[in-house]
Amino acid sequence: SFYEETSIFIMSSREDSFPLVCVEAGSFGTPIFLFDKTTGTQEVISDLDYLIAPQFDVEVLAKKIVDLLQDELKYTTTSKIMNERFIEFNIDNQGGKLLKIIASLV
Repeated sequence: SFYEETSIFIMSSREDSFPLVCVEAGSFGTPIFLFDKTTGTQEVISDLDYLIAPQFDVEVLAKKIVDLLQDELKYTTTSKIMNERFIEFNIDNQGGKLLKIIASLV
């Protein structure tokens, strides 16, 4: 229910290459904002430059957040894109793929 009640998600960490929390947020259609060159999440949304700020530039990040939240059509479109791109990486989908591969090798 957390993601359903959240308008945006800010991935400020530089420590995790493709964190599950981003997969979960994106799967729920929550736009993910992040800093450039900090996580593997950027590989999934690299064409959505309006979600990506230069490293550690909090002012640019804040402006990008406000811009998206003030543009209802862009927000709705982004939410749909996030869901479409991240749903394939959720635990159920990836776990099922992994189980099939392991079963085929045994």
